[in-house]
Parts: sequence; structure tokens; C-alpha cells
Amino acid sequence: MEIFLCIMLLLIVVICISRMVWELQNFKVTEYEIKSDKLKEDFKAVVVADLHCQQYGKDNERLLTEIRQQKPDVMFIPGDLIVCKGKQRTEEALAFLKEAVKICPVYYAPGNHEERLTKTESDYFMLVEVCGAVYLENEVQHIAVGENKIAIAGLSIGKAFYKRGKKPLMTDKEIEAWLGKKPKEFCVLLAHNPEYFDAYATWGSECVLAGHNHGGIVRLPMLGGVISPRLHLFDKFDRGEYRKKNTMMLLSAGLGMHTIKIRFLNTPELLVVNFKRL
Repeated sequence: MEIFLCIMLLLIVVICISRMVWELQNFKVTEYEIKSDKLKEDFKAVVVADLHCQQYGKDNERLLTEIRQQKPDVMFIPGDLIVCKGKQRTEEALAFLKEAVKICPVYYAPGNHEERLTKTESDYFMLVEVCGAVYLENEVQHIAVGENKIAIAGLSIGKAFYKRGKKPLMTDKEIEAWLGKKPKEFCVLLAHNPEYFDAYATWGSECVLAGHNHGGIVRLPMLGGVISPRLHLFDKFDRGEYRKKNTMMLLSAGLGMHTIKIRFLNTPELLVVNFKRL
């Protein structure tokens, strides 16, 4: 009986490790739909969150191939394309951007890893623009996607709002100070940290795209993500769709990891968002 239990335990460990290894090397596509009477025609976006220099095949060809197959009209990157913890890694991110801009326009806002870089110490942000991507740091761009006139807002909240421990207060007034009043047209807010969803919704953006929490790293059936980067257990914001007032937030589980690379029952994901006119 003891031998049988040991064999079963060993088998479970092997299965769990195999699953974790598989999840660190593969990703899935998760689709969402957002409808609005402010849109004149349908369009499609892909969302690349928390890539953290992860490579899916040589030069990220598997990821780029999937993006090409989706035929998106636009790509949104709500932060953490790079790794900036200890040694900086940006080469993989720049290589990805050089190919991504050949597929569709790319709009990129900072996550906490980009916030750690300063423009005086790094030429990364200049190179992002050289690649042809649009980097939005507390900036709003008004663009046309087909017949649609939409606003893309990239939020930079500073390192203080990512610290562990007590969460600093953020209201729509802070967001208005950074970005101005919410534009009248349909607005997509790239806001890396989902913890401040209430403020984003009060500011009024119709769509918020976020990441940061990596899906809770390890997920348990019915309980969801176990731990956030701020070391919160069972954070209410782990991955998925959230609604408040007239705002929908799509929270990606991300495509990569950094430092301690663990995922379990939490497959990395590329988001595909179908924007539909009402």
C-alpha cells in the first residue's frame, strides 16, 4: 500500500512538473467581444501583455504567425514587453516590435518594468519609436481604424503604484491630471495595473486593457489565481473580463514570466478582441 501511494505521489509530481514546463513554452488565444454604439464598423485587435522577452520559437515566430493569422487591424501592448529587474533585457522586445509593425499599427503603453527604465539611462524608448511602434506615456492619440474614430490612451502611473504593501489611493482625478478628460469618442485605455479599475471606470474609458497579475501565477479550480505580484492571495483581479458602469476591462494572464518562472493551470494567452458596432 505504501509503495502504491509513493508511486501515485511521484506520478502526480511528474504530471504537475510536465504541465508547468508545457505552459512555459506554449500559449493559447482567448477571444472577447466589445460592442458600442460609438463604433461605425467592426474591427479586430490583438493584445500582447506581459511578454517579458519570452520567446515562442526562434525570434518569436510562433507568436507572430498566430498574430498574422488573426489579421488584426491594430495591436495593443499594455506594458511589460521587457524585463527590467536586475539586468535589463530589451533585445527580444525590439526584435518582436520590428516584425509586429509589419502586421498592423502597434500602440504600446508602459508597465512597471518600463517604468523602471529612465530615458536618460536607456535608448530603449527611442528604439521603440524607430521600430515604428507608438509609445504612449500619459498620452492620448486620436486615430482612425476603418471608419471608426477612436482614442488610444496610454497610462503611466509611476513606480509608487506598484509597490507591495498598502495600495496608494488613485481616483479619476489623478487619471485626468495625467491624461486629461476622457475623450468623447470610443476610448481604449492601456493601463497595466488592474488594481485601479474603479478609477479607470470613473474616468470613463469604454475599454480598459490590463495585465500585470500574470493570471495569479498558479490557478486552482473554482478559486482562481493564487497570488499576485504584490503577494496578494486570491486577488479579485487575476484574469478575464470585468465590468463597471459603462467600462469593460479585459485583463490578460500575459504571455511571459520573469525571475521565478512558474505557471500552473494558467496557460499564457494572446487576447483577440472583436470590437463590434451596435
